[in-house]
Amino acid sequence: ALFLCHMSGYEEIQDVFDLITHNAARVLRIEDRYGIEEGKPADFLILDASSAFEALRLIPARLHVFKEGREVATTQAARSIVGGQEVTFAMQGSGGAI
Repeated sequence: ALFLCHMSGYEEIQDVFDLITHNAARVLRIEDRYGIEEGKPADFLILDASSAFEALRLIPARLHVFKEGREVATTQAARSIVGGQEVTFAMQGSGGAI
């Protein structure tokens, strides 16, 4: 996935993100028994990122980690302070929830 991101342009980042997230089971040919659907085990993360682009660019904190549908870990979001002011490293205009 990292190689795909490196070799892709901004416009393709959402496709790469889809490939490694909700299309992963299909790519691995296990979508009949794995995924985020009732009755199937689901492993997923909630990331501290405003968009797919930011999730891949910043490698953000995993705020919540779920294994087989149960939360197994949580992390407090970090804050960056520069010169007494809180700052973010998100790019302007890269918004859009993931």
